[in-house]
Amino acid sequence: MRIRPALLALALAFAFAAPGALAAPAAVTSKPPVQAIGQSEAEIKAGFRAVQAAMDRDDQQEAMRLAKACLAAVRASGLHALLPEALLMSGEAMMGSENDREARKYLLNGLGLAQLYGDRRSYANALNDLGIMAEREGKIRLAANYYREALPIAETVDDPQLLDAVTYDLGSAECELEQFEAGYARLATALERTLSRGETYTAVKIKLRVADVERDMKQADQAEKTAQEALTMARSVKSKASEQGALRLLAMLAVDRKDLKVGEARFKEALKVARSGTDPWAQGAASLDLATFLVANQRGKEATEHLLAAQRTFKQLKRQDLVDQIRTLLNHVEKGKSKRI
Repeated sequence: MRIRPALLALALAFAFAAPGALAAPAAVTSKPPVQAIGQSEAEIKAGFRAVQAAMDRDDQQEAMRLAKACLAAVRASGLHALLPEALLMSGEAMMGSENDREARKYLLNGLGLAQLYGDRRSYANALNDLGIMAEREGKIRLAANYYREALPIAETVDDPQLLDAVTYDLGSAECELEQFEAGYARLATALERTLSRGETYTAVKIKLRVADVERDMKQADQAEKTAQEALTMARSVKSKASEQGALRLLAMLAVDRKDLKVGEARFKEALKVARSGTDPWAQGAASLDLATFLVANQRGKEATEHLLAAQRTFKQLKRQDLVDQIRTLLNHVEKGKSKRI
């Protein structure tokens, strides 16, 4: 692990702050507190699993509440070696919400404590999470650097899920950087290993990215086939996030082949799925996708409602880049200059 001495003092101060100093995320404070988690190692690890289960079913608010309870239990128990994982759980639960800045703080402090306690698994996990956050901000090369640092560490840890997550994320970033040969091979490896363990929930997310890369590589027929398989898998495990992703990709493939009727139907279906869940990012993205399609097809008046909804969401998430993109689209509509974009 690369030594980061500057993180250690900050991480220790953060982890051992007075109970009231670790403020609950805004999305959590309005909810009733969850039942306290027991202070034995077994009970705390069961709490970690409950956080992961909440994230897997896309229940972000419940994940944040449980993660806060886990962190409180670790701090009260004196089981300080569990602090890195507890901090990472809190950071992961906040990722993609309006608490992104707070999430980064938890991840960085988790990274520092993982270094202190020699927790290689949490160290690799923290690097991977920081890569994901960088990628969401459009910093793809920075993200790839995080993933490349995490991969050799993940290879030394007996955690196949973590290894496949890092392999997937690095492969995805490489494809984003148009390093298709290396990236596609990593994605295929992660997919094969995940399917061999029967982990359909994770496999469908990887398959979606494979389909997306196939589209980028102009393999439209194969991308359509892979995306349809991903949609079926997503529905079988009731993953709203993956179902929305599959519908979005199928919509874009339909638009690519000039089948606008099918494309519109798929975008609308994706928005319906997003609105049935609790993830604000998913709802904003689906609204923006549909609005962009409508503006591109000279239907700006219909697009306005969805643009305004997306604008509200991304303002809350502090994504000024997307707020600016939406403002540009609204200007097209207001000036009567809707055109293909």
